[in-house]
Amino acid sequence: MVKLKNRYALIEVMPGPSGSTSSLTPGHIFVAVLEQVAKIHGDFGAGAVRSSLHVKVVDGDISVLRLPADSGHLLLSSLPFIRHINMEPVTVRLLFCGRSIRSCEKRLLQQRRKELSDAIASAETPGARQSLVDSIKRMESSTN
Repeated sequence: MVKLKNRYALIEVMPGPSGSTSSLTPGHIFVAVLEQVAKIHGDFGAGAVRSSLHVKVVDGDISVLRLPADSGHLLLSSLPFIRHINMEPVTVRLLFCGRSIRSCEKRLLQQRRKELSDAIASAETPGARQSLVDSIKRMESSTN
């Protein structure tokens, strides 16, 4: 028996100036990714990626995709060219590609902590800064 190896891609779907990512579903992302792979790599690329492509998580602007390890590079090279998902203007950014969902989760936590630290540095009032510090403390206590 042969074990099929997969990779997991953590992507960020940023809405355009007039759009929002609240209405995105796994189906919308699946179709948009598969269409873009077919445009760039043709029928071969779409067929190679379709077998193992699966949208595992959609949470606001963050999604986790399962992709085949052997032909995942076809999918990853197509992500920057996705401009519309479900007729909404978007920009797709690859944050991380790893071997497990857990590694994607760790990277996402690092990303969110960095965003909070940047928000603290740019906070204008001491009250806003203290509110952000309290949020970080709650997040750290919930992950431990």
